[in-house]
Amino acid sequence: MAKILVVDDSKKFQNVLSELLAPLGVQIITANNGVEGLRTLLDQFPTLVTLDQGMPKLNGFSMMKIMQLLGIKTPAVLITNSELAHSTYTDFDNLVGVCPKDQIRKRLLDIVEPALSASPRRTFSDFTYNLGPSELLDLLGKRDRRRILVVDNSLSTRRIIQKELEVTGLYEIYFANEGREGLFKAIMTRPDLIISDIEMPDLDGTAMAQILYILGHPLPIVFVSEKKNHQVLTDIRKLDGVRGFFDKDSLTSDSGKLAAKIAQILKLSDQDKTQVKESYAQVDLEKLVILDQAGILKEEP
Repeated sequence: MAKILVVDDSKKFQNVLSELLAPLGVQIITANNGVEGLRTLLDQFPTLVTLDQGMPKLNGFSMMKIMQLLGIKTPAVLITNSELAHSTYTDFDNLVGVCPKDQIRKRLLDIVEPALSASPRRTFSDFTYNLGPSELLDLLGKRDRRRILVVDNSLSTRRIIQKELEVTGLYEIYFANEGREGLFKAIMTRPDLIISDIEMPDLDGTAMAQILYILGHPLPIVFVSEKKNHQVLTDIRKLDGVRGFFDKDSLTSDSGKLAAKIAQILKLSDQDKTQVKESYAQVDLEKLVILDQAGILKEEP
């Protein structure tokens, strides 16, 4: 049976959409905001999703941007408060229609029915990421060591971190060259800790951390950076799961300090781990400040 995910902050409008879609014989699942919607999207694999453009903070357009970033091709219908041309949203190849709320009873089924009968597109795009031979063996083998994911676009920094951590023999180490690959590998490998650069092209470390929050993955993160931007450091402290910050210069000048800090972080008490998980489970839209600053929560195209 086809499944349609309805994402809207109004229970009343969820009911309206569910009533309109019922004749199609589909299963209707609902989400009350954008964060819950993205988590449900990845958990339930709906055939199609309707997105309310008027939701606060993480609205339908912002959800489309994150879906595009993750390469999620689930067909989507954007529900707007006013008449907007489909051509306004040409950047999104999975968008099958735009429908204003005051026209919903006349036009929704005409948009949804053809999309449901078309070939399924609920797959990731051809964005590629690779596991090296040692990473693949670790992932498939018995998990008897802690997993650490290193996300940095600098090969020299990755090698410095690798050298310092490998000598301990305590960790399986995975690598990503930039933030988007880091997202995929974090979801796939479920590391015990992420070590990430802040400044990266395409998707920086702080935005990556916020998207992991949106997706509900409570992963502790340590940031490394070449710059000491006090505003960035202030913003970092607002992120759930952040457990430390390292200046890249100290990685070479103070050998052993990173490994000691990582060992300390990974000795988190069960209570602390539970608190991190509970924090991610409680959707707080005010915690999306980093994505707001990065332009991902842009209100209009």
